[in-house]
Amino acid sequence: MKKFLMAILCLLILFGCSKEKQIVPDFSSGFELDTFDPNMAYYEGIGKGEHCFRQIRVSELFRTVDEKGYGVFVLGYVNCPWCQATMAHLNEVGLELGVEIYYIDAKSEEYPLSKEDFANLKKYLEPILMEDEEGVKSLYTPHVFSIIDGQFVNSQISITGNDNYDLENPSDEDVKWLKDIYREILKPFVH
Repeated sequence: MKKFLMAILCLLILFGCSKEKQIVPDFSSGFELDTFDPNMAYYEGIGKGEHCFRQIRVSELFRTVDEKGYGVFVLGYVNCPWCQATMAHLNEVGLELGVEIYYIDAKSEEYPLSKEDFANLKKYLEPILMEDEEGVKSLYTPHVFSIIDGQFVNSQISITGNDNYDLENPSDEDVKWLKDIYREILKPFVH
């Protein structure tokens, strides 16, 4: 009887620990990106206040994938109404969790995307792009995504998944919904 119970216990331990494995970046690898301070002053709700963003050139995103790096990224631009409506919520979650978010300005005047950069951006992000009405995968903003070991892990495009989200006056429930998605994306990067 003891052998039987021990066998059951061993099976429970083996299979009980087989919950969905969370992928966590290897922070000891020292993977670093070339960053600079972004001007977030024009985003509603951030202004000149504290923020968790570091701006990168798009080439640093490509390097992250190619060199099997890691990070949380957001593709956006100031004149995007969806970016204006959501970027402050992403900032709040980033500050709350202490996670740095790499910002890629899709319409940067200082570091404009060349046609080649834009084509490469679509190619690199292809696995996580959303299809438009004609079935063509397109870039939409804001696009928040995480990369671990050069692989896309989580992604949220704008407010997709919530048809009732009011950009100008979101309900507390809708803001909570979006922040929970952002927390899930950022969670592996909390250390």
